[in-house]
Amino acid sequence: MNKGINEVKTTACKADMDKGKSSILRPKHRRTVPFIIAAVLILLLASLIYYQFGNIRAAYLAVTQTPEQLLASIDNQRSELKTELEQYQVTDVRDLTVEETMQLLSGSLKAEQVKELITVKPQEASPPAVMAGVSKNGPLSGKVLTEAVNKIVDAYAVEFYALKAEYLSKLGATRKGAVDEFLSYPPEKRTDKLKRGIVADHLITASALEVDCDNKVKQLLSAMKTELTAIGGDLTIIGKINQSYENEKELQKAYLIEMAK
Repeated sequence: MNKGINEVKTTACKADMDKGKSSILRPKHRRTVPFIIAAVLILLLASLIYYQFGNIRAAYLAVTQTPEQLLASIDNQRSELKTELEQYQVTDVRDLTVEETMQLLSGSLKAEQVKELITVKPQEASPPAVMAGVSKNGPLSGKVLTEAVNKIVDAYAVEFYALKAEYLSKLGATRKGAVDEFLSYPPEKRTDKLKRGIVADHLITASALEVDCDNKVKQLLSAMKTELTAIGGDLTIIGKINQSYENEKELQKAYLIEMAK
């Protein structure tokens, strides 16, 4: 009888060992998969919150400021960047005036006209892609470094202003498309509900334009950073340009929100 009991115990122990062993060897998909999904969702949510923060800020500005105040803020933002660029002797190119911006948004001024308009005098500096040649001998110093940095900043300033104008022109065309669509309906059908629906549809296009412009600005500033780094130049102006771009973008969106009311 004792022998039978021992055999039962031995069998039970072996089964427990096999069970434990199999649980160790078994892939932990049931735990891992939900964890990965949760992590991806958290990252997507964080990205959405970060992206939407600019829109929330723009909506707040639209509520708290008049169109005139927003336009004044845009002008001040541009003046601040102009002051920063003047430290690099960037005086042969300028940003758009508020009046020219309104012309871009209305479609009376085309993006392809802007580059000639904002260039005060013919540029002597090389295009950004050619400027890389000054870095072949490595870091520079003294007056040579200062002149090289100024040329690079000047060349990229032109491209930056032209890129902003291109985005504003496309944004203006999107806004005009929404207005034209709304006005195409008979007066009795031009309700607030219809207006909200049309605006929502065109906001998708506007958002895609914003993402495209953001990417182009990022690429432009990245190329500028590469050239300045190659010659040992200061990178402070890159952050200034990027911050100015983000600030003005919020103000422009707030102005368009205000005008769509």
